[in-house]
Amino acid sequence: MAVRKYELIMVIKPSAEDDAVAELVEKTKKFVSDHGGEVEVEEVWGLRRLAYPIQGFREGTYILTQFAMDGEHARELESMFKLQDDLLRHLLVKRDTRKKAEAKVDAVAEAVVEAVEQVEAVEQ
Repeated sequence: MAVRKYELIMVIKPSAEDDAVAELVEKTKKFVSDHGGEVEVEEVWGLRRLAYPIQGFREGTYILTQFAMDGEHARELESMFKLQDDLLRHLLVKRDTRKKAEAKVDAVAEAVVEAVEQVEAVEQ
């Protein structure tokens, strides 16, 4: 499988101790590195208000992690999160999907412009 770039947002219960938050961050980094990946960005955003209550909590500690890893291990990572008691929610997305789509649109637009210019040149 190919190495893909991912972005992970985790929301941890506000009742979780700082050690539990640090442990979850370390588990994530260890999982990524153990599976041949590399953590590029790691930011603990701290306690923030949630848009809606989750499991009765109105706040959660947010953590952003960006990393590159073999795509076949992403499901394993998400399975690991299901076992974490302090984790309220997580979202794991591929980062480069949007850039690739934008590049394809740009390439098609350039091809259309080029085709129109060729038709106009033939018509003249």
